[in-house]
Amino acid sequence: LDQDPLVFGGRGSEKTIVSRLDPNGAYTFDPQARVSIGGADAETEFTCRATGKHTFQCVNHHRVRGKYPYTIRLIDASGRPLTPVDPVIHNL
Repeated sequence: LDQDPLVFGGRGSEKTIVSRLDPNGAYTFDPQARVSIGGADAETEFTCRATGKHTFQCVNHHRVRGKYPYTIRLIDASGRPLTPVDPVIHNL
């Protein structure tokens, strides 16, 4: 996954963020804690859900400007967790 920040302009316009893994690969999203988003308004600013073991989707409602760190947790084929990836969503 790219660690660069995801930057969104156009406040008030929803954007869908989709994270996809290779369905034939060795990794899947951790079923216990796939993606978590931090920040003061994160609970109302984002709506997230799994759309399968290899796909996760978040709708960025983009109502509030700010930087939102998020964590992506993956597991390998044996169920062991990988080091979490912590990029940032930046709503301008």
